[in-house]
Amino acid sequence: MQPRWPFVLLIGLFCFTVPTTAQTLQTLVVSNIQPAPLGCTPPPAVSSFATTDTIYVYFLVYGLNAGNQAVANWVNSSNVTMAKTTWPPLSSGGNWCFTNSGLPISQFLSAGQWTVQIYINGIQLGQTPFTIGSGITQIGRAHV
Repeated sequence: MQPRWPFVLLIGLFCFTVPTTAQTLQTLVVSNIQPAPLGCTPPPAVSSFATTDTIYVYFLVYGLNAGNQAVANWVNSSNVTMAKTTWPPLSSGGNWCFTNSGLPISQFLSAGQWTVQIYINGIQLGQTPFTIGSGITQIGRAHV
């Protein structure tokens, strides 16, 4: 008779496997135009902002679960988080789009290279860079 321990071990591994849903960042945009309050339509992406602008973030994440919480960290060129936008935990799972109510650059952010980093439950899903200067706002595409 051959030993059966490999079979038992294999069954044990399957018993402890817990299915998870992977969250996927589909769209990430920073803009000086406030996204529509209803629906999931991103505003035009902007890559450079004037210090007089208000900056908005919009992002779409697939595969979220009830209770997940989104956070956007606004990080300067010294890699210091200067502002944080936090959304309440989700009431249900699915695909969700997020936007903020606007961050006045003159009150919170200084000129230079910046990044907005998107987190779900403390895990970074993506980021996009942008520039704050004293010049003209430039419309462009943000890379995810």
